[in-house]
Amino acid sequence: MFAARISASVRDRYVVTRLYGASLILMAFLSVVTWHGLPSALAFTGSSLGSFARLQTSTTRMKGLFLVGAPFWLVHNMMVGALFALGTDLVSLVSNLANLMKFVVRNRNPLLSISVWNTLISTFIPAPTRLKRTG
Repeated sequence: MFAARISASVRDRYVVTRLYGASLILMAFLSVVTWHGLPSALAFTGSSLGSFARLQTSTTRMKGLFLVGAPFWLVHNMMVGALFALGTDLVSLVSNLANLMKFVVRNRNPLLSISVWNTLISTFIPAPTRLKRTG
């Protein structure tokens, strides 16, 4: 959170990357020190994906990574009984998904729609299995 506030005012990409790297190291350290099993692992994974998402230069990739990290937070919040956080994360998840869908619908070019999904998928699935345009 602290790194996010600083990076909002820092425009140098090198500095922002270093700040997020330092925050990830601090997050890992705090996760180990305050370890409580699976909830700690879920929180660390969700936070790491969120931090990595904020480093993206593409808003589509950023929202996609937020979508990937959301289930970790949802499960964490259910496990620890954080109902307000669960509601907040559900709203965030639905909002990001709706914005991505709106982006795809606005750009009705089928090739562009496929490239948006390939961008989202490319981080997690090897290239040969990506979508291809036919016809």
